[in-house]
Amino acid sequence: MTQAKFYTILLLFLILGFFHAQSLKLKIVDSESGNPVPHARIILSNTVLYSNDDGFILLPENSNNLEVSASGYQTEKLGNYNSIIKLKPLYKDIEEVKIINVDIKKIFSDVLKNYEKRYYDQHSLYDIIYRKKIIAMIV
Repeated sequence: MTQAKFYTILLLFLILGFFHAQSLKLKIVDSESGNPVPHARIILSNTVLYSNDDGFILLPENSNNLEVSASGYQTEKLGNYNSIIKLKPLYKDIEEVKIINVDIKKIFSDVLKNYEKRYYDQHSLYDIIYRKKIIAMIV
């Protein structure tokens, strides 16, 4: 092996090591079962990231003040980086379930008659954040 090839390979490993050190690996799991939580949302200061199907995500170095949330789980807020985050499932123990007969026609007629009083002025059921990126085009 020539000296030039050796230095080229050494340089390649140094570059790969440098870029590998620039990111932090994070795994998000269910606190009860230990199974990975896919598509969990991680909010950094000005960035939103999502975990892959195996619950893994790469974060930028110096990541702190994380907010991790997923559908069906409690939101976790972390001040410092931790390699494994365990999310607690959202569920409640139900003592009794009653099955009743419901008159759908009555419900729909009531909604149609009283829609503006009950639903129009109330807050939405959904928690939605809408962000828009504006790109100025110079012609």
